[in-house]
This record gives sequence, structure tokens and C-alpha cells, in this order.
Amino acid sequence: MSDLLSALQVGKRALLAQQFGMHVTGDNIANANTPGFSRRRLNLESINLRKFPYGTIGIGVNVESVQRLRERSYDTQIWSENSGLGRWQAEEKYLQQIETVFNDLNGSGLSDSFNEFWNAWLELSNHPQAMGVRSSLVEKTKILTSRFHLIDKQLTDFSTSIGDDIEKKVQQLNDYLEQIAAINRQLCSSQFDQTSHGLKDNRDKLIDEISKLIDVSIVENEDGTVDLYNNSLLLVSGQNTVTINVTEESSGGALVTKLQFSSGSSLDVQDGELLGLLNLRNTLIPAYKSKLNQLVASLVKEVNNLHQSFYALDGSTDNPFFTSDNVLASNIQIDASIEADLSKIAISSDGNPGNNEGALVLNGLKEKKFLANNTQTIQ
Repeated sequence: MSDLLSALQVGKRALLAQQFGMHVTGDNIANANTPGFSRRRLNLESINLRKFPYGTIGIGVNVESVQRLRERSYDTQIWSENSGLGRWQAEEKYLQQIETVFNDLNGSGLSDSFNEFWNAWLELSNHPQAMGVRSSLVEKTKILTSRFHLIDKQLTDFSTSIGDDIEKKVQQLNDYLEQIAAINRQLCSSQFDQTSHGLKDNRDKLIDEISKLIDVSIVENEDGTVDLYNNSLLLVSGQNTVTINVTEESSGGALVTKLQFSSGSSLDVQDGELLGLLNLRNTLIPAYKSKLNQLVASLVKEVNNLHQSFYALDGSTDNPFFTSDNVLASNIQIDASIEADLSKIAISSDGNPGNNEGALVLNGLKEKKFLANNTQTIQ
């Protein structure tokens, strides 16, 4: 009778094991499209070998474990590619917007403003004493200076927006690190293997998100927890995590945005969205503004040098056309004396009111190479 019951138990255990296997398979199928889900595999083992006079046989099968199938080398490669993708996407987003600032296709860009400015000098050469033409030159100049002001403001606004984006991304990063530390805490106390698989899936999803922000690597511990690194800097150690802050420091007269730990040491960001945003804010936009300011400074210098060498209608000379003190794209403007008295516009080379040589010379500046170490024209 006991042999019969034993045989029935063998069958029962086999059915239960296969039933559990079907459950695992069904779970895999149901979550085939679930982001972050790792496929499970049922591992079986033969149990309780029993000796008989004619030999030893097993008395059934038992579920040994449910294994989470995850190829860590693939994860590492994905995290690396995520960081690169995150960087270029972050830069592309803002560079496309910055491109519209300098876009001349709609007829209202900087090149069009320059063309109207040069043409106004040419028109003045045809009517050197006409106050209406002089007034038009002043208005075209104001349009040009306003265009410089607008571009500078837009670049400043982009920088501010990027700074806000950096703050948000760092807050996200800190939240993700806290969640990973919390999962590590749960894994240390987890008593159910199936529960731990779900926790590990959630943890790897978080690492996926972190890898888009910065470059990361992990070390897996025997207790199922992970330590998270940014290069050699430890971000999560077991149940403990760091806090990352956004700071600004003065460097060469400019503010530089940095990411620092509470201890004061800097985060070593070499890839990811945050690197792209930091590169935009600290390098690319300042470079655009610097080139814009160089253009403005060169324009003011060249126009003023020529304008001050000619005579105005009232016989005066040495009249600046633009205000020249600490001139930048943000503050370039026509000199107040010119705006107040149109006769101060100086285009005569000999003091004769009908002489137009100065207007022709100033119009010719558009062909002169005075940018980029005298290798480029302003057109």
C-alpha cells in the first residue's frame, strides 16, 4: 500500500512541478511586451533518492528555483549606448532651437538686417543731404542693433532654460538613486525569490533611466544588491546613496555650471544627457555669444573708424556712429548724438555737403575682410 501511495506522490509532485512551469511560461508570455521584464526559467531537480534491493531510483521532481534570465554584458552595452544617445539627443534638441535664431530663410534674420543697413548707406550716397534718407539709415541701423539684442536675449534665454533642465535632470537622478538604494534594502530583507525578481527588474529599469542621464557601471553583490558607480565615484553603496547638487562657479569671468556631491567633490560626467546639457550651457552657448560679441565689436570699430574720419553736414568730424563703450551684442546702439541730430552723420571727405565718398566707403565695408583675423567678410 505504501508503495502505491509513494507512486501517487511521485505523480502528484510531477503534476505540481509542471503546473508551476506552465505558470512561469504564462507569466513570460503575458509580459513579453512589458518594459523591463526579464524572462524567467523554471529549474527542476530530482528529489529524495530511494534505495531498493534492485537499485536506487528517485521518488519524484521538485521545483528548485525560478531563474531570472538576464545577460549582464548586454545590459552594460545598452547602458553605454544609452549615455551616448542621451547626450546627442539633449544637444540636438537645443541646437535645433538655436539654429532658428540664426535662420535667415524667413527674411527677418541677421543677414537681411545687414543688407538693409548696407543698402541704406548706398542710398545715402545718392542723396547725401536728404534728411529722409538719413532718417531711413538711422531706422535701418536700429533694426540691425535690435536684431543683435534679440539674438543675445534668445541665447541667454536658452542658457536659462538649459539650466532649469539640468536642475530637473539632477533631481530625477537623485530620485533614481534613492529608489535603487530602497530596492537594495528590500532585497536584503526579501524572503521570496519571485518577489526579488520583480525588484531586480525595477532596479534595472532605473539603471536604464540613469544611464540616459550619466555614464554608469554596476557591481553586483552576493546578496543580490548592486553598487552603482559613475566612473570611479560611488553613487549607491548597498542601502546608502549620495546626493548630487547643481552649483555655479566663476571661471574666467563667466559662470560655469557643475555637478557636485554634498562633500564638495565634483561628479565625473563623461556622457549622457547631463553632459550634453552642461556642454551646451558651459561651452556651446558661450561660444556663440562670444562670436556674436566679436562680430559686434568688429562692426562698431570699423564703422566708427571710418565715420569719424569724414565730415558731417555741420562741418564737424570725429563723430562716432555707434556707442563704443564696452559694446556687446546686448547693448550695441547708434550714438545718441546721431539719433538726435541727423546732420551729424558724416560722409563727406572734404567738408563739401554734397560729397558722398564716406557713404560709398561705409557701404564697401560689406566686402572688407575684417573678421576672423581679417580672413572673412561680414556677409
